[in-house]
Amino acid sequence: MPLFDWLSDPPVDRGVRVLGEDGEWRYRSYPEIAALTRRSAGRLREAGVRAGDRVAVVRPASAEFIADFFGALLLGATPVPVAPPDAFRDRPGHLRHLERIIRLVRPAALVSTVDIRRAVEPDLAVPGLPMLDEVPADAPSVDEPAPPPETGLIQFSSGSTKAPKGIRIPFTALQANVSALYRWLRVTGADSYASWLPVHHDMGLIGQLMLPLEGASDVWYMRPEDFIRAPLRWLECFGPGRATGTAAPPFSLRYITRRVKPRHLAGLDLSGWRFLVVGAERIDADVVAAFRDLLEPCGLRGEVVVPAYGMAESTLAVTGAPCGEPVATVSVDGDSLVVGQPVRRVPEGTGTTLVGCGTPVDGVTVRVLDDAGDPVDPGVLGEIEVGGTSLATAYLSEETGTAQVGPALRTGDAGFVLDGHLFVLGRMGDGIKHLGRWLFAEDVELLALPDSPYPAHTVALVGALAGRQTAAILVEGELDGAAEKMGRAVGRNGDDLRVLVLSAPSGTILRTTSGKPRRGAMWQRLMHGDLTSLIAWDSATIG
Repeated sequence: MPLFDWLSDPPVDRGVRVLGEDGEWRYRSYPEIAALTRRSAGRLREAGVRAGDRVAVVRPASAEFIADFFGALLLGATPVPVAPPDAFRDRPGHLRHLERIIRLVRPAALVSTVDIRRAVEPDLAVPGLPMLDEVPADAPSVDEPAPPPETGLIQFSSGSTKAPKGIRIPFTALQANVSALYRWLRVTGADSYASWLPVHHDMGLIGQLMLPLEGASDVWYMRPEDFIRAPLRWLECFGPGRATGTAAPPFSLRYITRRVKPRHLAGLDLSGWRFLVVGAERIDADVVAAFRDLLEPCGLRGEVVVPAYGMAESTLAVTGAPCGEPVATVSVDGDSLVVGQPVRRVPEGTGTTLVGCGTPVDGVTVRVLDDAGDPVDPGVLGEIEVGGTSLATAYLSEETGTAQVGPALRTGDAGFVLDGHLFVLGRMGDGIKHLGRWLFAEDVELLALPDSPYPAHTVALVGALAGRQTAAILVEGELDGAAEKMGRAVGRNGDDLRVLVLSAPSGTILRTTSGKPRRGAMWQRLMHGDLTSLIAWDSATIG
């Protein structure tokens, strides 16, 4: 069982470093983490956890998270990572989220930090649920692992379109996807990692925790708030003798190019950085280019950026571009984006530029389907369907109970295959059919962002409002003359499209615990009139 190899033979010269609140790195070697994991398993067994049970793990990335996650697996139980309170803007919201997950998965125990346990225990109304924090030094050690559980992991979707759903990942799928990542990225014993991603979601958990453990690699972990506060600190993790690989969503590349200036980069050497997997959202070619241009003087190679497409339902990775090759792009005529019809290529820079996300990783199958569910030819737009050995078995939700996922999943994402790459446009639930073609929220954002004074606090929504196809740009902050500029930039690219620009106070934009905008929930608020008082510009009132 390769996922457990680091436990049976932990390398003494490698380990995990976690950035503390005091700005210092804390190091734990793999032998230390292996011993901690065995004691965590013993502590869980004393609390009553048995094979087939579930264990909720409410911790940030740390050696303790690894110990509790694998401690559950050592007992044949299923770990359930849960967002810590820092991922929420408000404490009541976190409690509601935690209580909902507990009702769904019915864990035999909950493990967290001392601070988290003290924060949630008084208000968490779950009688009889053992709530544990740090592992005692004298906890008994579990030296013989039980057979792996049938369900190796329950991970929760980001909830960008609906309430988060529990996704049941078989242990075999977990191992298959991690091994596929290892082969796709051509990982070797010389690779190491640095990450600020939360480990309660697939990109951080699978790509930046399970993958490093597969090779018992060195890892540097920061909290998301540390990255937001000091993105340069993350970049410094890729200096000589440090990390060679990582993964990140596209918005973080845009954030770096805005916050980090060339004068901040003096002396930074990024020549050893081997791969940066970019996914989780539609990838903007201009953002990738700006990131590359900023860091090339530091030795960053352009082929470091590796576009990918993935989702929690496929454990993580679905497709990936070839590691070590230039980013592939294509320009298409936006008017040709009609499901079931071929997209039209146009000269570079004259249409919508899309980034290729590569081919399916080992064991994963991808098809593009038309509205009738039939496969389409290469170059034809349709809905992406995913299958294969990494696929989840079921959804868990309060609304539907347990619902089967496989044998193949229609993702709700629009895309097409061209020149051997999967090109992903966006979620069909975040798009509208306007004048016979698809218009996605991501397209609207790309048009509006250049004129927004607050790009990091700008989100686009699309849908039918008062019987008319509408694009709304929601910005946290005062806009003044920028509202009209943004509105007209969007309106020029959508005949007969109503365009709204809304100026909102901080906290109006709703996000998932992984940082994605909750467009569906915000659109509902707009439809119900909760946001109409915030309209700063409306194309319907312009003569």
